[in-house]
Amino acid sequence: RVGKTYIALVWGRFALSEGEINLPIGRSRSDRKKMAVSLDRGREAITRFKVIQEFDNCSLLEINPITGRTHQIRVHLSYIGHPIIGDKQYGNKDSDKLAKELGLGRQFLHAKKLIFTHPVSGKKMVIEDDLEDDLDATLEKLRRDHGM
Repeated sequence: RVGKTYIALVWGRFALSEGEINLPIGRSRSDRKKMAVSLDRGREAITRFKVIQEFDNCSLLEINPITGRTHQIRVHLSYIGHPIIGDKQYGNKDSDKLAKELGLGRQFLHAKKLIFTHPVSGKKMVIEDDLEDDLDATLEKLRRDHGM
């Protein structure tokens, strides 16, 4: 069992400061290379999120996937209308436009922390990683442009 924490910049703002998306995910019927919410034949998928910071048209989230489906975070957030900025596969025209305005050349999704029990020693392991420079620069630009 591995605990995972991600940071993502997503399109739009949220009515609530945290939430849970509990929707099954399976292979997309229209594009076999993609995953999609599939109520009738998908497998259980649960994603919890918390809003860290909001900007005019996007939000910075901390995300904890409870299950580990392929593309789970990207599919869930896109399905609820908050695609990850810069996600070419699951994004929309608004998230694509903002990525271009910010000069972001990739999706803003970062694995911040992993927690697991070492299989041999039994010791709790915590591995953390700071944002890459390009993602950090994107946040600084947003904060500067929005007086934060």
